[in-house]
Amino acid sequence: MFIALGRTSQLNFQVHPYFHLFIQELLQRGGKEYLFDYGCAAHISYDTFVATSSVCLSAKRKQELLNYFDFLKQTQPTVSKLFIQGLRDRFL
Repeated sequence: MFIALGRTSQLNFQVHPYFHLFIQELLQRGGKEYLFDYGCAAHISYDTFVATSSVCLSAKRKQELLNYFDFLKQTQPTVSKLFIQGLRDRFL
C-alpha cells in the first residue's frame, strides 16, 4: 500500500503530506523488513525521494539499519550501490 501511494505522486505531481510518516512508522516497527519498500518508494519520483529523506528514527533502529546496509554490501555484491550507499547515508 505504501508503494502504491508513492506511485500516485507521479500522477498528481505531488506527494501525500504525511508520506514520510507512513514509512517512518513501518521502519520503526519492522526495521529491515521494510527497508526494500523504503528504497523502492524513495526512487519512484523526485517528490518521494525528498519526502522519504525526512524520516526520523530512534538511534537503536538507525544503527540496526546501518548494520544491515553494511551486511548487504558485504554479502550481496549484486545489490545496487546506489541503493546501498545512497540510502545508507540518510541514517547517519
